[in-house]
Amino acid sequence: MSDGRFFISESDLRALAADLLGAGTEVIAPVAVDACASPAAMASSACMRPGMEPEDLEYRALTDASQLDLGRGLPILSLKGYFLPEHEALCRWKQKGTTIEIKAVPTEFAPRVVLAAKPCDSAALAVVDEVMNWDYQDDLWNGRRAATTIINLACPVIDESCFCTAVGAAPDATTGADGLLMPVKDGYVLEATTEKGRALVEAHKARLAGSVPAETLGRQAADERSAASARVAGNLEIDAGSVRDWIDTHFEDPLLASLAIRCNGCGACSSVCPTCHCFDIVDEEEGVGRGTRRRCWDTCQSPTFTLHASGHNPRDDQNARYRQRINHKFAIYPLRFGEVLCTGCGRCTRVCHAGQDLVEILQAIDIAARRPDEAEAARRARTGDLVNIYQPQLATVTEVIDETSDTRTLRLEFQDEAVRESFTFKAGQFGEYSVFGAGESTFCIASPPTRAGFIECSFKAVGKVTAALREVNVGDIVGFRGPYGNSFPVDDWKGKDIVFVAGGIGLAPVRCVIWNVLDRRDEFGDVTIVYGARSVEDLVYKRELEEWASRDDVRIVTTVDPGGETKDWTGEVGYVTPVVEKTAPAAANAVAVLCGPPIVVKLTLPVLDKLGFADEAIFTTLENRMKCGLGKCGRCNIGPVYVCKDGPVFTAAQMKALPAEF
Repeated sequence: MSDGRFFISESDLRALAADLLGAGTEVIAPVAVDACASPAAMASSACMRPGMEPEDLEYRALTDASQLDLGRGLPILSLKGYFLPEHEALCRWKQKGTTIEIKAVPTEFAPRVVLAAKPCDSAALAVVDEVMNWDYQDDLWNGRRAATTIINLACPVIDESCFCTAVGAAPDATTGADGLLMPVKDGYVLEATTEKGRALVEAHKARLAGSVPAETLGRQAADERSAASARVAGNLEIDAGSVRDWIDTHFEDPLLASLAIRCNGCGACSSVCPTCHCFDIVDEEEGVGRGTRRRCWDTCQSPTFTLHASGHNPRDDQNARYRQRINHKFAIYPLRFGEVLCTGCGRCTRVCHAGQDLVEILQAIDIAARRPDEAEAARRARTGDLVNIYQPQLATVTEVIDETSDTRTLRLEFQDEAVRESFTFKAGQFGEYSVFGAGESTFCIASPPTRAGFIECSFKAVGKVTAALREVNVGDIVGFRGPYGNSFPVDDWKGKDIVFVAGGIGLAPVRCVIWNVLDRRDEFGDVTIVYGARSVEDLVYKRELEEWASRDDVRIVTTVDPGGETKDWTGEVGYVTPVVEKTAPAAANAVAVLCGPPIVVKLTLPVLDKLGFADEAIFTTLENRMKCGLGKCGRCNIGPVYVCKDGPVFTAAQMKALPAEF
């Protein structure tokens, strides 16, 4: 047919599936299953939902074309698991003595075809394409996307939980897909929409018929499309842009807490959602000296999702966690990527034991918003070569310094000579440090970029990975990924006075900038350092504190909390905040760099304000719980900000604009 639409009967469609299977191509399609015996359903608690049929659907790899189920609604789970598996290897490692071998995982995949995909599920893949490719390219995701041809089936069943049209999708959409099957009398109209789709049609022309006039097929298909869209639109009509803007500007609004009140944090909604993509990265030991680094699904609804190793949790109740779910999907993601992180499939409502109805929630927010703003809808195209962004570089520990009884500094040199010679970073950037078998942990690079050939990290042993790092010795091998994030704008500070304020281990990211400035000392004005810790024992970088104190071009004030001094202590006794006020550094033509525990930052900001420092002249760095470091895993975002990408360096002005979740 000349217009690119072809008629195919149901029997020929099954025959096409059989042809693909016969050629060795994996075919994924909706298959009828016993819902309560299905591992996928059990994992999502879907088998216990009220009114569920004894038999339901799952996307499965066909073993026989007769399994293809074309006449019913949504599968229990979306297609997400075929592109972002529930758990998958990122790299494998072997260790013998001080030698570590990293084995890369495949990033190219065999061709496969998805038949009769639901339009909300293919659209979800296009939405998640954004976060997987917004800077670093996720080769595992992209490799599976490139290998897969997806043919949608316009929804034959629509229920009261469907709302795809409210979020820019449709029951007959081809977003994220390569073609569409539209039910008509005696079969389907098959329309290819991409080169992959046209290649599939061309390869199987024998199964396609042209006996029905194109205008008849087009008219029948158009009638079906209009009727389906009208049925969905009746469930929910909102302005996604006004919803986005309201959420973005009403973070503390009591409406959000009232909407979250029924949520019990089970995470069923995340497991069935086609766009939830948050994950954890863990190491699994598989015998002596070998193991696999994996990523596995995680959920922002879990109490441990943002739990810091210190015990601090910025989202410490379920209301805050459910608010994050709504915020991420309908404000954070649209503001960052121009796409709502939801395709209106309604699965979350169907599986929720507590009766959380996303349709009702969005209606309530839309009514509260009462603004006609239009949401951004353009999806940014992404290109680039595929690389394994999760595989670390190997580095040898060349020096170990015990700063305190529980704080240690490691100096690392990359094993790969080319990496060692070409590696650069900026003051304030961070990395992911690995101990294979324990996992990765995030720290700033504590050494300055002015000193090449090595990097240093300082850490306190408070969790699994830091405890393992605490055990490494000179000659041992660790992993490093980075550098990531933004940096302190040191070049913009030329000619200015600089005031450094740090508490405890917070001196580590500040140390990087201090040495950066001191190694270029003639480019800057006066340098003042105010540093405090709980006790003399807890002061880190003692040798460097002495070195800085001996210089005549640095003013340094060290302090310990009351009761933390010793009889030989000659420094200040008092908390950092009043000592800063007592020191009274001049704010004119000056910038302040502040880092420490959240309470130190919180209490020192007003003091700097009192001293006359502008919010734009105060810089700090956040190490909110980060796992991937790449803007993919969803752990570190605070409102619309991804700490790993937009930070970790922020001005006080930027900090004050953020929700209080750090």
